Amino acid sequence: MFSITLQPIMSKVSGKVFDFKLFGRILQYARPYKSIGAYSLLLTLLLVPLSVIGPMLTQKAIDTDMGKNHNIHALLITCLIWVAVLIVRGAFQFFNAYLTFAYSSLTKPP
Repeated sequence: MFSITLQPIMSKVSGKVFDFKLFGRILQYARPYKSIGAYSLLLTLLLVPLSVIGPMLTQKAIDTDMGKNHNIHALLITCLIWVAVLIVRGAFQFFNAYLTFAYSSLTKPP
């Protein structure tokens, strides 16, 4: 009764994993906004070490400050550093998301 025919989306499949010609065309649209893209990339690269610091501080707090030394003052300092890292990481993530959204909304093809 009903027949559904699926049409191919692309007329010709090239078999390439990465098309440099297409990538170059995409970069032409993004060229006027390269500073926003650079800041977004920089924030992304800064977020990587900030994401690793949290578990390292947790390990220090549990193993050293609570386990071996039983030093409450060192534990408090470790916790304050951990909270400061969380605040900085949250701010970087917010600005990274903001810049990425601004970058994606500006680079629409004509």
